[in-house]
Amino acid sequence: MANSGWEAKVTWKNLTKVSYALKTGVAKEMGPATNRATRHVLKRVYDRAYENLSGRMVNVRTGFLRSRLQIRQINQYAGLVYDDAFYSVFVHDGTSRMRPRPFLAEAVYHVQGEVPGEMQKVVTTCFKRTGLQ
Repeated sequence: MANSGWEAKVTWKNLTKVSYALKTGVAKEMGPATNRATRHVLKRVYDRAYENLSGRMVNVRTGFLRSRLQIRQINQYAGLVYDDAFYSVFVHDGTSRMRPRPFLAEAVYHVQGEVPGEMQKVVTTCFKRTGLQ
């Protein structure tokens, strides 16, 4: 209390509830939500690369290059989309006799704008499920 006899009281309503939800609920929901977002973005890159290998960027002869397109999630935050055909690097990067057809780079470029929106969904989902929104 101040000497003048006046006092100002600041109270945070529901701070305990919010603090508890942030420590337990949001943290608990963040892992699965991030995992889902990572899977979604990987799938979108894979789908676009597959489309690029289906005649959009690369002509199809046997379909082997397209059949070797792989998707692998490393953890909840990272994953890979790659083609394990031995000649995929030559098609993607080109050679001295063949122009490059960057089917994976184009797929990443096409999908990269969706990442901030996916992360926003993760945060929103976590807050909704813990009752903070």
